[in-house]
Amino acid sequence: MKSQPCITRPISPDQYESDLLHYPYSVFITRQWVMGMADDKDVPLFLEFVSDGQQVGLIAGLIIKGENVRGNQFYCYSGPAIRDNCKVLYSCCLSSLKRFAASHRYSRIFIRPWDQQGCHQCRARGFTNTETYEYVIFPENHPQQEITCSTRIQKNIKKGFKLNASIREGRTPQLLAMLLNMLNATRQRRTGKFGVAYDPFYLYNLQERSLQNLLDTGFATIYYVETDGIPHCMEYVVEHNGRIYNVLKGSDEFGYRNGLASYLDYMTINRFMKNGMVYYNYGGDLKGEDGQGLAMFKEGMGATRQERHGAHTFFLSYPHRLLNPLMKAGQCLPDYPLVKKIKVAVSHQFAGSSV
Repeated sequence: MKSQPCITRPISPDQYESDLLHYPYSVFITRQWVMGMADDKDVPLFLEFVSDGQQVGLIAGLIIKGENVRGNQFYCYSGPAIRDNCKVLYSCCLSSLKRFAASHRYSRIFIRPWDQQGCHQCRARGFTNTETYEYVIFPENHPQQEITCSTRIQKNIKKGFKLNASIREGRTPQLLAMLLNMLNATRQRRTGKFGVAYDPFYLYNLQERSLQNLLDTGFATIYYVETDGIPHCMEYVVEHNGRIYNVLKGSDEFGYRNGLASYLDYMTINRFMKNGMVYYNYGGDLKGEDGQGLAMFKEGMGATRQERHGAHTFFLSYPHRLLNPLMKAGQCLPDYPLVKKIKVAVSHQFAGSSV
C-alpha cells in the first residue's frame, strides 16, 4: 500500500469505543483500560487517524503531566489499531501522531508494545524502536477446544484434580488484597531463588487503585484456585470481546509446591476457549534464568512466542530538545553494568516512570 498523508485529531471516548471494534486492537488501548489507568495528573486522550477523509486508525493513551525537564508526555500502552493492519499505514499514522504531539507541545511520545496486534516496526522518522516478546494461545492451534500441554504441565494439572481444587472468580477489594499479598510472596520467592529483583507492576500506573477501578467496571476479573476454602493461586485477567490478557499472577507456597498455577490456567483457558476466545495473552518474558523458566511454563501451556515492537521519540519541543544530543550519545555507550545503571537513572530522570 502506498503511504498517504494522515492527520491526527481528538475523538470522543464514546465514538472511539464504537469505532475500535472495527479494527485489530490491543486490550491496552481500549477505553476501559485507559480510563482505568487515568488519575488526577494523567489525563486520557483518544485520537483518530484520518486519510482522504476516512478514518484509518485509532490510538488512546495518557497525557502524563510532568514538570521541569520532562514536560507533558503522551504515553500509550500499545501501538495504534490500523485499518487492514497495514504496516505502511502504521508508520504513516505515527508520523502524523508526532506532528500532532509537537503542535500541542507534548515533550515526548512513548508507545509500549503490549498486546500489539500488528507486530510492526515503526519506520517513521524520529522514532526509536523497542522489541520484546509475548506468549499467546490461539484457539486455531487447539482444534479440540482444549489446550495441549507439555508432560510436565500435565503432571501439575493432575495434582490439582487429586487435591479436588476448585476454581473461583470475583472482583472484590478483599480478593485484590489477597492477590497483592500473593504477588509479594511470589516476588520474594523469585528474588531469593534467582537473586534478581522482580517487579510485577511493570505497566505504568498499575497499582491497587487502578486495579480496583478495572474490577469495578467489569473489565478485569480475579480468578483463583482454592482447596478446603483457602485460595492458593490467583491471577488478574482483563477481557474484552474475547481478547484476554493475563496481567498478574501470584501464588502462596502451597500453590507453588503443587503446581496449582498450571491447574488454574488449564481450567480457565479451556473455559474461555469454549466461550469464543479470540486469544489468550500470557504477557511478556523476563531476562535471565527466571525468564527462561517462565517461557517454558507458557510454552508448556500451549502458547506461541510472538514478536512485539514499541517505539518512542526523543524530545519534540523546546527547550527540551536541547537534551536530545545527550540522550542520543547515551544510546551509543556499551551496556556494561555500571554504564547501564547510569543510563537507566538518566532515562528515568528524563522520562519518569513512563519508560
